[in-house]
Amino acid sequence: MLLGLAGVAAAGGAVVLAACGGAPESGGTAPAASAPAGEVTVVYATFTEPALTRMTRQEADVTRVLPAVKLSMIPTNDPVAKLTTMSAGGTPPDVVWAGIEVAQHAAAGLIVALDELIAKDRSFSAKDFFPQALEAYQYKGKTWGIPYGLTTHVIAYNKALLDKNGLKPPTKEWTIADLVGNAKRMASPPGSDPQTQVWGAWITHLYTAIWMHGGQVYDKGFTRSLMDQPNAVNGLQFYYDQGFGAQKFAPTSNLSHRAGLNPTFGDGRLGMSSMPPATIPVLRERYPSLEWDVMTVPWNANKTRGTWLSGEAFSLVNGAKNRDGAWAVLKQLTGKDAQTSFYVPEVASVPSIRSVAEGPFVNAVPGKNARAFVDAIEHATLWGGHPVILKTDVPVMEAWTEVREGRKSVRDGSAEATQKLNELLRSAGA
Repeated sequence: MLLGLAGVAAAGGAVVLAACGGAPESGGTAPAASAPAGEVTVVYATFTEPALTRMTRQEADVTRVLPAVKLSMIPTNDPVAKLTTMSAGGTPPDVVWAGIEVAQHAAAGLIVALDELIAKDRSFSAKDFFPQALEAYQYKGKTWGIPYGLTTHVIAYNKALLDKNGLKPPTKEWTIADLVGNAKRMASPPGSDPQTQVWGAWITHLYTAIWMHGGQVYDKGFTRSLMDQPNAVNGLQFYYDQGFGAQKFAPTSNLSHRAGLNPTFGDGRLGMSSMPPATIPVLRERYPSLEWDVMTVPWNANKTRGTWLSGEAFSLVNGAKNRDGAWAVLKQLTGKDAQTSFYVPEVASVPSIRSVAEGPFVNAVPGKNARAFVDAIEHATLWGGHPVILKTDVPVMEAWTEVREGRKSVRDGSAEATQKLNELLRSAGA
């Protein structure tokens, strides 16, 4: 796999982060008595090495802005387990990185709601953020994290393959029918040499295929699963057909319900593929000669469209000994300056602050339509907001495997997944 998790940047990305400044010079103005002070421990995610470099520089930046705060930075590739272990041991961190598991943390009492702090802090402006970004960290009417980044899925396309087959690049008005037609034109005929086989398109994630077709996995309030509804069934049928069924224009190796971007795209043998922003640094670093660009997902027959949305944030931990200091650090890690200076150069997620996303981010990759990732926010479905999200993949994978192996029809697989997801919701008290 070229990429497994959304939000993971390429190792050794050839980008230079903006200068973050040094510690205050000796003899400088002392911080005011009311300034945040004391020790603050931060657990942050390190799915790839660039996070270590970035957080080291962010640590220096926080120290510069909050000189009376003594930071202790703890990297981990499993922030969920780290938070759980530290909290159970009676030494919880003050601040923790959080993804889609934030609702689970909230339900377990591991983190605290931030609404009261937000309401009292005049330096924090919720209006600066995309509403969808803050919604990603809300559960039962309260806010449990401040997001610094968003992940959306768009469609990446190989410009050279399109041109070779006499096809024009997709526009904002393209449809699923256009995607299928182009994919068939670019795909090699049956029986082609596997070493030179060209695939036309690949929607790599089952949920994205469902949303593209106007379906949903759950209803808005997480009261029931909707995977057995017509639009969702159509999405699953498309997901099956692209590789195993009627169309056969997508690769079938490793075609799970949550596949990453296969190197086939980087090697120039895949015409189109769904793609998160974290793939940008991978393509830039490993495939610099590839001619590619991106476009928002196509419209479906019902004249709607949909795609993936998830977030990356920091949360305040329940039991934090230095709440004022922790809140100050959390704001610094997720604020406008941090997003512009540290996250934009990585181009691994869409900044959660609108002005940063629509300015520095869309201009960070010259010659590419990075705005497609920003535009996708408006029609994306949030993957988060309830503890059951973390358990969803297992029953979906079980049903999908039966469909993929021909032991169940798409409709029966959708019904099976729906039944199991509803059981999960009932067990979770939904």
